[in-house]
Amino acid sequence: MVSHNEKRAEKNLIANNGDGDPLVLIETKDELEEADAIISAWRKK
Repeated sequence: MVSHNEKRAEKNLIANNGDGDPLVLIETKDELEEADAIISAWRKK
């Protein structure tokens, strides 16, 4: 639908900060385990 919008503004998006870190998929059983995994990964950096 968006691509068919006649009033859509043309824009070119460019990232200026480089590639960054690769994405990582972590499966967790619940929100608490997810939070622990995120904090643990953050502390390792």
